[in-house]
Amino acid sequence: MAVNRLSTVFPGAGEVVGFRLPQAQLWQIMEDMPMWVQVCRLDGAVESVNRAASQISGYAASDLVGKAWPYAWMDLSEAGPGRNQAEITAWPYSQLSRNNGVPLEFEVACRTPQGETKPLWLTLSLLRAEDGRAQCVLLVAWDTTRRRRLDLEARRAEKLQAISQLASGVAHDINNNLAVILGYSEYLMTKLENPDEEVQEALSAIQTQSLECADTVRRIQLSVRPVARRHFSLVDVNEVVLEVAQGARSPEGDHSHPAVRVEAMLESVPQVQGHRSSLREALLSIINNGMDAMPAGGVVTLRTWRDGDSVAVAVTDEGVGIAASDLGRIFEPFFTTKGPSRSGLGLSIAYNLIVQQGGTIQVASQPGHGATLTVRLPVPVAVAEPPPARSAPPPRTALTVLVVDDEPQVAGVLEKFLTALGHQVVVRQDGPSALDTFQAQRFDLAVVDLGMPVMDGYELARRLNLQRPGFPILVATGWDVSMEDVKERGAVVRGVVKKPFSLKELAEAVNQATAVAV
Repeated sequence: MAVNRLSTVFPGAGEVVGFRLPQAQLWQIMEDMPMWVQVCRLDGAVESVNRAASQISGYAASDLVGKAWPYAWMDLSEAGPGRNQAEITAWPYSQLSRNNGVPLEFEVACRTPQGETKPLWLTLSLLRAEDGRAQCVLLVAWDTTRRRRLDLEARRAEKLQAISQLASGVAHDINNNLAVILGYSEYLMTKLENPDEEVQEALSAIQTQSLECADTVRRIQLSVRPVARRHFSLVDVNEVVLEVAQGARSPEGDHSHPAVRVEAMLESVPQVQGHRSSLREALLSIINNGMDAMPAGGVVTLRTWRDGDSVAVAVTDEGVGIAASDLGRIFEPFFTTKGPSRSGLGLSIAYNLIVQQGGTIQVASQPGHGATLTVRLPVPVAVAEPPPARSAPPPRTALTVLVVDDEPQVAGVLEKFLTALGHQVVVRQDGPSALDTFQAQRFDLAVVDLGMPVMDGYELARRLNLQRPGFPILVATGWDVSMEDVKERGAVVRGVVKKPFSLKELAEAVNQATAVAV
């Protein structure tokens, strides 16, 4: 029918640059187009549609042909700002005529028989006969679902970058302050002899709240900072899933959801190339989000399976579900529907950690019927195993340590902790004076801050490397950096101590840094 109508639809059918294209071939070209192509009468009734129209709409061609405007499967409420809704609803032929051949463009939503809604960009063009009379209207529709998703991802990436820059600076300053608070509270607890119960409770509360604040800062850093691929290794996904499932339901796990059970249904899946602790953190964030959605209790189910070139992990809860208006925002940092008691970081952390590992995370939910978040991680073709780690000789004992930090109180905590460990400490608050002292005195270790004026810690470490190759350097910083990050800036260090730190953490870092002979 469509081919027979082409002589009416396209007068002089197929005449292109001096030669005539057969009607059947012309229609075949339209059939093969990836966009929805539809020929309409001047009153809007559908004359014919191509194959893509059925693929996009979900309706058979026979269900589309003959239908009148406004079509039942189209939602015209998204026709765009500034559009005359009455004219569009009444069939915009008059507007097409007034436009002198300029196509009419607007956006609509297509409702499929399965209940899915797809955004469409519509173009209506008026086709005329050789004598200039209007013959029919050509409707072409593009499915903009993918474009919308890409736009959303681009906006999310821009927002994440802005938040990353803000969070990085704020986290550094907070960590410096927490290092002082935690350090001196721990120092007082070791120095006070037989403190009464009230003093012990006060110091314990200071430490507990400081550690919770430090964990929040760590989660902010985790939500915005990428994990370098050099830290990736082969990961058994089922092992990680079992670990987080057992941890969530164990006596040592989360006691805030006593009526929630966590179950695992695991199929045999290959290993993936990723970062184990980051995958664990992501799955825990998803599980906790599901638990929060079930205040009356229920089951969170974790399921794994092989999905083509990926390993899939689905986390399904029986909770309240997610409103359609919130589905596009649940992975945004600080977005939450759970009130001020939640930071809104959980799912944004999960999203960031999964995407960093080359994976994807998708959500499906209906209000009142729970939610399923599905993680997919690519299966590597071939991966070389890392060389086994070598054991280090026992650490040295009494050391002479150069501490360099422009924050006097942080330097004071380092000095007190190192002195308590039996080391001799010399403190300097800037790079130039630290270099002068280093040249005049023999040191066994340097503990260097990164964010200092005049000469930052990277430059100081580079100069210490030049003066004494192999000299042990520890970085103590509020930034979220690693030894490899420092190496990329041209300096070699033995370890990184993240602020805030405990006496035990500092002692372990010092022992590890000085265990290698210099």
